[in-house]
Formats: sequence, structure tokens, C-alpha cells
Amino acid sequence: MFIKLLIENGYTPVIAPISHDKKGLLLNTNADTVASVLAVEMSKFLPTSLTYCFELPGVMKDIKDLASVIPHITSSDYENLKSLGIVVEGMIPKIDNCFDAIQKGVKEVKICHALNLNTTIGTVIQE
Repeated sequence: MFIKLLIENGYTPVIAPISHDKKGLLLNTNADTVASVLAVEMSKFLPTSLTYCFELPGVMKDIKDLASVIPHITSSDYENLKSLGIVVEGMIPKIDNCFDAIQKGVKEVKICHALNLNTTIGTVIQE
């Protein structure tokens, strides 16, 4: 795998999830799905963690309260959070991708703000 070769040689690949319609029109491809698929493929060769960075510090109980980050979500927690209307809209496919990656070999998935990459702030998705 080309990406594995890059990493083994000290390079950090940057992947832009943009596709096209073969007529010059660029299409927005779901970056969460692309990241999940790449992480799953990399997990076949190397221990792999996946981190989703976005504008919030993690999955939150109350979208208006930045201190309400849910530190861990299991699959049963996830179903409950959806039924309560806490996890809605764009977070559903993001978290679906998280669980898919874990079920297919990724060792850890975290959702956080980019400024919190190397901290414990964020939400860890666990089977």
C-alpha cells in the first residue's frame, strides 16, 4: 500500500477527499467515510488510531455547553443518545463511521477539536 510506504519513510500523507464527475465538476466526498476506510485499510498493516477533528471539543450532551463533552461512547450509549435526541444530524454518520472502523480493526477512535489532539479532551468511541 502506497500510504504505508510513505509513513514508513517518514512522510505524513495528506488526503483531500474531493472527487469529480469526469466533466470538471468537483464533488464533496464525505471526509469521515474516507478517513474511516483509510484507517481500516492501514490497520491491516500497522496499529491504527483514527481521530476526527471538528469545531467542537467532542460529542456533547448539550450543544450549547462546551463543558458537556461525553468522554466515552459505547454502542449501547450511542443508541440511547440517538433516542434521546442528543446525537443527531451530521453526528450520526460520523459516529457510525467510528463504530465501523473499530469493528474492522482500528484500535481507537476519538472525536475532538483539532486543538485537543494530544489531550484527554474529546470523546473516545469504544465497542
